[in-house]
Amino acid sequence: MEAALHPSEHVVTMLNRHSLSSIIATICGIAATCSMAADAPKVTSPPTAPLAASAASASTPDRNSPLFKTTPCAGDIAAEPGDGDPDISIRDDATLNVMFHGNRFVAAPELAAEFERLNPGQRVSWTAIPPTNTLRVLLNGPMKVAGGKTFFPDVFMGTQQLLVAFTQANTPGNNPPRKIQMRGSYSRIHGIVLIGRADDPNFTGTSASAIVKNEKVRIVLPGQQPLTHALVSVYGYDFDKSKLARMPTNPRFGVSQQRHHRSIPARILAKCEDVGFQFLQSKPYLEAAYPGKFKFVPTPISDEEAAVEESYLYTLPGSPRAKEAERFVSFMRSPEAIAILRKYHLEP
Repeated sequence: MEAALHPSEHVVTMLNRHSLSSIIATICGIAATCSMAADAPKVTSPPTAPLAASAASASTPDRNSPLFKTTPCAGDIAAEPGDGDPDISIRDDATLNVMFHGNRFVAAPELAAEFERLNPGQRVSWTAIPPTNTLRVLLNGPMKVAGGKTFFPDVFMGTQQLLVAFTQANTPGNNPPRKIQMRGSYSRIHGIVLIGRADDPNFTGTSASAIVKNEKVRIVLPGQQPLTHALVSVYGYDFDKSKLARMPTNPRFGVSQQRHHRSIPARILAKCEDVGFQFLQSKPYLEAAYPGKFKFVPTPISDEEAAVEESYLYTLPGSPRAKEAERFVSFMRSPEAIAILRKYHLEP
C-alpha cells in the first residue's frame, strides 16, 4: 500500500530569521490558532495551553530550552546530543541530506540504508531531531554537528503544521524568501504505550489508567509540549483538567529536559521517574535496544489525535540535489519503505 499524495503539492514561502520565535510558538502549539491562506490545506489547530511559559524562548530562540526547571536526572544526560549521537548520521561522501521527522527516528537508520541499497551510488546523511530544530535550520541555515561539520536538508519531514505556520506568517515583507514544497503524506502514528521498568512491582496489570493513578508511581512528562500534545493530553482521561494543569508542580511528576519525549525511557531506566507515555513506534525500538528492560501497556488514541501527528514529505525547489531528492521521495512511497514503517507501526 502506497502513501497517498496530498490533493495538491504546495509551494510555500518561508520566513526569514526574524520571525523564528513566532514560528516555533506556532509549531509547539503555543499560539492560540493557526489560519491558512486560501490555496493551502485548511487546517486549524485548537487553542492550547502550554505546560509552562519559557522566558528564554523569546530572547534566545536558537536554544532548545525546556519549559520546566526540574532537578537534573542522569536519564537526561544519557539523551544529550553529541559525538556518537544515534539520531545523527553524517557522511563526508553524502549525495543527499535527509531530515527525518523527529519522532520517526526509530526507523531512520533502516530507511536510509534501504534507500542506499536500492540506489547504488547514493549515500545519505541524515538527522532525526525535534521539529523546532528542523525549523531553525530551514530558517537560519545549516546546523553544526560533531567534528565541525554542518548539515542542511535536501528532503525533510514533518506535520502539516509546518505548512500552516509558514503560510500564516508569509507576508510581502519577508526577504529573502525560501520555498518549500509539500510532497504528500507518508506516515501516521497508530497508538501510544505506557512504559515502565520490567522489574517495577508497581507496574502491573493491563490498565494504563490504573497504573498512573497509583500514588506510588512517579510519572515523567515530555518537556516543551503543550497540554494538547498526545503524550500529555492522554493523562486527561485519568486526571480532571484542574489536576492536569497542576501536573508540573506535583512532586509525582518529572519532566524530560532533552529532546522533548525522547529522553523519557532513559529517565525511567535511571529511576528518576517510573512511567511515561511514548508513541507506539517506541515499543519495537526499545524492545530491540533494551531487551527485557521495559514493560508496555498499549493505549489507543482517537483518529483525530493520530491525525495531528501525520507526517509529510517536503522538498526544497531549486535544490542542487533535486534529482536525488525526487528519488528519495519516490522511495518513501515504495513497498520497501512501507515495510520498514510498518515494522514500527508508522505505516500510512
